Amino acid sequence: MKINVTNVAKITATIEAVESKSKARTIEDASQINACINDIENRLSTILPKTFWKGITARVDLNAQSFPNCYNGIPMSTIIRLERCSSGWFMTGIYRGETQTKEILFVVPTALDAKILSHVKNSING
Repeated sequence: MKINVTNVAKITATIEAVESKSKARTIEDASQINACINDIENRLSTILPKTFWKGITARVDLNAQSFPNCYNGIPMSTIIRLERCSSGWFMTGIYRGETQTKEILFVVPTALDAKILSHVKNSING
């Protein structure tokens, strides 16, 4: 799956399909994804020139939070994968999974220079 984030109708249909039986920790609509992309771009622009953004993937859980060990399990949440391509951001995956502890986790392609890769991983996920 590779859906351009500007295609609101297709993103909305995909969200509805994945969350068909879900009532909690869901994504309300495509505007939440766009707000998240703005946050991602703000974070990236502080540490990396835009020319290096191509290929960076972000795993996003808008309902991220920690749960105490006595909770007896981790509830499910909707998680999306966003990838920066040369023409913009694309949603490359959406699924229900265990709620994450961080809202945004970046995955940097190994094709980037090792020095930049090390700097980015430490700056973003630190």
